[in-house]
Amino acid sequence: NIHNHILDNHEAALREGNEQRRRELLTFVVVGGGPSGIELAAAIQDFVRKALVRKYPSLMSQTRVLLVEAQDALLSGMKAKMSELAISRLRSRGIEVLLETRITKVLSGGVQTVDGQTIATNTVIWVAGVKPVAVVESLPFEKAKGGRIMVNQYLEVPESPGVYVLGDCAYLLQENGSVPYPPTQQVAMRQGPACARNIVRTMRGEDQRPFRYKFKGQVIYMGRNLAVAQLWNRVFDGFAASLLRRFFYLWVFISYLGLPTGF
Repeated sequence: NIHNHILDNHEAALREGNEQRRRELLTFVVVGGGPSGIELAAAIQDFVRKALVRKYPSLMSQTRVLLVEAQDALLSGMKAKMSELAISRLRSRGIEVLLETRITKVLSGGVQTVDGQTIATNTVIWVAGVKPVAVVESLPFEKAKGGRIMVNQYLEVPESPGVYVLGDCAYLLQENGSVPYPPTQQVAMRQGPACARNIVRTMRGEDQRPFRYKFKGQVIYMGRNLAVAQLWNRVFDGFAASLLRRFFYLWVFISYLGLPTGF
């Protein structure tokens, strides 16, 4: 697992005489500036600076955690302030944030960017998205960049009435017409019932209703007692955001147990 891999790399670096190889062992590259990439980079930094520092103090000055994002901001699809706060928090914690840096190759000793530069590393963790499954790729429908199938406001394939696509497979622009709904659980869980209702309406000969969803918010881990949060239109960070994150996960845990949550 990642925990043991980081530990093994530090152990190997302690014995490594070659400076270049030591740098590779102590450089950890996370590719993808979405919520998963940010939280992973923060967790790695926590582990290194708060746990491994006791055992490998001599290696701390050489250990690097990099977060690489192809776009000019983190957290695509969220408010610009959310990205700005995330970048500020990450950099203040010693995490190197590289924007507008597209990775084209993963090599045995590093990664290569679109402009030909190489980042030497023994660890590359890819959280920049995945290709659609084979069945989606094979379907003869119009697709957006990334391979998601383009659908109309009813979650229906425009050129094939009666065919519906939702969740990670669907590309649907939000009401403003410029930003697609993100492929997240929060959106997919609401698309499911909306799609089912439209299918029933169609079977009854009734008009379909467009899918509309207002983003309620997200809390992203930035380190121990730190987070950035967007709650409806409000963006904030720090300890208050961290408390909100803990409360949310406690609420989810209680709801999974089937206990009353008060909501």
